[in-house]
Amino acid sequence: AVAELRRHVFEGRGEAAAVAPDGSSGPVAESGRELVRMTPRDVALFGFLSNRGMVLVAAALGALSQMIPEDGGWAEGLGESVKGAVQDGSAESWLSRLPGPVVSVALAVLALIAILVFLRLLSVAWGFLKFHDFRLREVGDDLRSEYGLFTRITATVPRRRVQLFHVREGWMQRKLGVASVQVETAGGVGNEGDGGDQGVSHLWLAPLVAADRVEVLRSVVLPGIDLGAAEWRPPAPGTRARLTRRYVLVALVFPAIAAPILQAWSLAIAAVTVALAVLAARLYVRHARWTEVDGAVAFRSGWWVRRTSLVPFAKMQTVTLVHSPFDRRRRTARVRVDTAGAGRVGHRVDVPYVEVEVARELHAALSQRAAETAFRW
Repeated sequence: AVAELRRHVFEGRGEAAAVAPDGSSGPVAESGRELVRMTPRDVALFGFLSNRGMVLVAAALGALSQMIPEDGGWAEGLGESVKGAVQDGSAESWLSRLPGPVVSVALAVLALIAILVFLRLLSVAWGFLKFHDFRLREVGDDLRSEYGLFTRITATVPRRRVQLFHVREGWMQRKLGVASVQVETAGGVGNEGDGGDQGVSHLWLAPLVAADRVEVLRSVVLPGIDLGAAEWRPPAPGTRARLTRRYVLVALVFPAIAAPILQAWSLAIAAVTVALAVLAARLYVRHARWTEVDGAVAFRSGWWVRRTSLVPFAKMQTVTLVHSPFDRRRRTARVRVDTAGAGRVGHRVDVPYVEVEVARELHAALSQRAAETAFRW
């Protein structure tokens, strides 16, 4: 029945032959050009880098919570056991057998390392549960992804519905030469993200792919748009000093509040937080860039986790020019581009700290090009 329904939905869009009328080929037909296929090694590496072991821990805790009696008798029993151990001296004798402080610290460090390794292993297991045998195929004018170990998910999205092309590169991903690629589409139900089933609003193109393959995927999804020769423009002059002042003020809040309690230690904490604030401002300015190319506008940011978002002119819904009081004082502005599915991947084209003259020109140019381009659902 699923195969028959799929045949009716995609009939006339170059995919009718993918599923036989009698459904003999199964609910997911092997057709189209394969763009991405993750090997077990790729899935394991993605799970390890994702560090999502707490997802399985939370699921296990949720399952255990359903098994605990609601009358609270187990808690009373545990309390009585602890009370009895203290009264008969068995707890004190156990405490007296603990090793010295040096050995205790070493054991605590080893326990912490063991917990971190265990969480990473759980993260690898999560990766296999979610993205086992991940495949992305180009079927006619559509993109179809299939993945999952126990629950097999198949999502098909027309390329013309793609609103935003998003690339995520963590620090370890950059060192290994890999990246994650997602797209946002117009509308849909569900949130694919991390925990929900995949809907047409949020599609994985490649949870993990070689960095040199990102441009190939972009050329397939958004043909005619090339970022290879793009001129990436930095924030306005003076942004680093502006961010440094802001971050330092925020960094001094906690040491100032805790000074009566921590006393001299608050000065050491203030020194560390101020140094981190200065470093964070410097790294933000170094990596925040935006560019306008033929057919699209793009913005990238982040130094630990680098994110790049690209929006075609034809998919822009609104273009907003924002002047805060601080922007007006520094002669800067923010240019924000919204799409029909804005923000579902946690990053969008929202360019801050642009010189006001440049921001006005960019706002006018994007508005005009969006108006001149026919929007196609």
